[in-house]
Amino acid sequence: MESGQGDFKEPEEEQYLKAFAKRQVFHDQPDLNCYRLYHGFCEEEGRPHALSIDRYGSAFLIKTYRDDVCPNTALKAIEGAFKDEEPCVILKKMFRGSSNEEMSGVVLVGNEAQARPVANESGRLIQSSLLGQRNTGLFLDARALRDHVQKHAAGARVLNLFSYTGAFGVAALKGGSKQVVNIDSNKNVHDRARENYTLNGLKYDSRDFVTTSLEQSLRYYKKKGQKFDLVIFDPPPASRRGKKRFRSKRDYSKWLRQVLSVLEPSGMCYALCTDRDLVLDEDRFRQEIMGIAEENGLTEKICEPLLRATDFPAAPFESRLRGMFIGPKEI
Repeated sequence: MESGQGDFKEPEEEQYLKAFAKRQVFHDQPDLNCYRLYHGFCEEEGRPHALSIDRYGSAFLIKTYRDDVCPNTALKAIEGAFKDEEPCVILKKMFRGSSNEEMSGVVLVGNEAQARPVANESGRLIQSSLLGQRNTGLFLDARALRDHVQKHAAGARVLNLFSYTGAFGVAALKGGSKQVVNIDSNKNVHDRARENYTLNGLKYDSRDFVTTSLEQSLRYYKKKGQKFDLVIFDPPPASRRGKKRFRSKRDYSKWLRQVLSVLEPSGMCYALCTDRDLVLDEDRFRQEIMGIAEENGLTEKICEPLLRATDFPAAPFESRLRGMFIGPKEI
């Protein structure tokens, strides 16, 4: 959503309400309170709009992606449609030139105490923070992927790379995995992951959260000859720790080869990607992933697409593809 094409048109309040009504299936789910409520670039054909709205219970996050987009009508629609919930509404400006304060968010309606809701997705509880930083602690578009992990994690020893706040780890443990090792180079996110484990009644110890780089972790497991039944590889578009830099556009294939080297022959890998340029051509991305799997001797595997949650439709210049699942053919 951060970059788009075309002329943007401000919608009327009725168009927001129409989009909200299309999400009624999500409103009605008792174990789901967080989802995309309005996906402006492709909500209505021929009327692209550089604004999105995400719902976290009674808290609503408006993001604008151009400096000429006004959130006032969106705010009015939220207040009208959800007035019984006394909504808290936060605005983040995500376009180039926005200040850190603007990207961190300001409260338009409600109070700051409401801006830290507990998100419930398919019964998984994740502590979110809609103020103070660019990301909330939960990437809503990957909800269907976490559902997939939970469905297939029973009995597995799991390696969760770029683990962030541990949402995939929660999904794996909820699905009956033996252990999840969460790897991230930012030690601060492990504190939030522990909080999420506690919210879900999950036990953990120091071995479950490791602060190190992707390179160091893979080198360690290869040296020890340790392999995993399920690996989640979900790198950001770019990251930097010290002198080490990771850029998906440049390094994704190289590191996926290394990731698959610590996967059990009968194991499963979630090769996820947030760099939209890499996944825009779904066929090409799938062929590349399959080729890398075959290089690692994983010839008897299926390679199926993993799509963003259905509340994230795709604009003409986007793709709903979020990654590929590499697993046994009988699944």
